[in-house]
Amino acid sequence: MTTPARRGPLPDSVLRVGVAQVAAVPGAVEHNVDTALSAARAAADAGASLVVLPELHIQGYHLPTLLAQPGDVLDAGLDGVVADHRLDPLTAAPVTVLCGAATRRPDGGVRNSLLLLVPGQAPRVVYDKRFLWRDEREVFVPGSDVVCLDIGDWRLGLGICYDVSFPEHARASAVAGAQAYLCPSAFVVGADTRAATYLAARALENTIFTVFANSVDGPPDRLTGGRSAVFGPQGAVLSRADSAAATLVTDLDPDAVRRARDLLWMLDDLPADQARPVVRTEAATLTGRESDRA
Repeated sequence: MTTPARRGPLPDSVLRVGVAQVAAVPGAVEHNVDTALSAARAAADAGASLVVLPELHIQGYHLPTLLAQPGDVLDAGLDGVVADHRLDPLTAAPVTVLCGAATRRPDGGVRNSLLLLVPGQAPRVVYDKRFLWRDEREVFVPGSDVVCLDIGDWRLGLGICYDVSFPEHARASAVAGAQAYLCPSAFVVGADTRAATYLAARALENTIFTVFANSVDGPPDRLTGGRSAVFGPQGAVLSRADSAAATLVTDLDPDAVRRARDLLWMLDDLPADQARPVVRTEAATLTGRESDRA
């Protein structure tokens, strides 16, 4: 039997990822930035090169508060750069950070976004949530792009919460060469079983790592349940938090992707008309105490 060509090169080194399962206070931007900074420092101390925080962490996931306090929304330029002094402490974190935030573009539209914060660089939007959940459609403009983030020699697909419910979303990133799919989220209490099923399936069917960064606590009418986790490229749980605030630090080993793809050929067996999605790529400098791994 002939072994098919693998889709895209694999990284040469391990990527140590931190998942910050933290609570956000709705309408308290400065407080939430401080919480993110503390979690980022903890992950950096454990050797993480990248830290992932939950959906809308900067403002807190509570749409009524967001609508009542439009000044909490961060203004982003056409190039996605956010010039807001409230983020200054987080730009001084000793590690690259990916964090959820509500952002406003020059056209006035508000989006559910992921911010990339690299030490010494201006924060910028790298992804806007493509699939909006129910009442989110009254607040946000949906994103239109599938996006991969290149950090070192790793390519990371990006999603937010409900995006993971659509298999084709993660699949597009995998076909474009991603070895992992990151999904900051705000799944409510009781939905953790569904979230785990989604993330395990997206990992297995695409032979990639999946990273689930969920929030905890929140307002009484919308408590989130934590249970953040990292899944390996055959769908197994590599690390998992419970329902309390926590920081997970997990090594993503490219050899695990290689072993999975030696066994499972789904990406190679895709019909040709499904194998060329349109994907936008962003790039970032790898930072943190383990940056020499890349």
